[in-house]
Amino acid sequence: MKRTVIKIDENLCNGCGNCVSGCHERALQLINGKAVMISELYCDGLGVCIGDCPVGAIELIEKEAEPYDEQAVMERISPKGENVILAHLKHLKHHNQEVLLNEGIEWCRKNRPEMEVPCCGGLLQLALKAREDAKVNIPVKLIKLSVQGDIIEQEWI
Repeated sequence: MKRTVIKIDENLCNGCGNCVSGCHERALQLINGKAVMISELYCDGLGVCIGDCPVGAIELIEKEAEPYDEQAVMERISPKGENVILAHLKHLKHHNQEVLLNEGIEWCRKNRPEMEVPCCGGLLQLALKAREDAKVNIPVKLIKLSVQGDIIEQEWI
């Protein structure tokens, strides 16, 4: 299929690695001191990595390439943890990639249901610790939200 992907000019690439850290899909790696796209399957073609390149070694091109696979990207980035997954999903949302965002959210539902709103997990622990430290039985209610903001679980603790 013909689609947009990035192309790295190895002659210009200075191996700084800025593009690697800027690629939420982990499509890029430094190999032998140069940035290399390890698979077109992981490149979403949005070109966020271009802005991170100080020498202009990256460009967007149209070419025959494997279709981008959000499921494969989620599998690839999930071992890096929730912060990487959230950064990737925010990246998709920021670039108005609703279909891919929904695929990523669906992958999270199927494969990591405990990660509905991972940033808030620490709030419950803080509330429970505060109740314990105060030595007062203050009611605490856990309300778990989906990534869309819907209430999916409520429980008094």
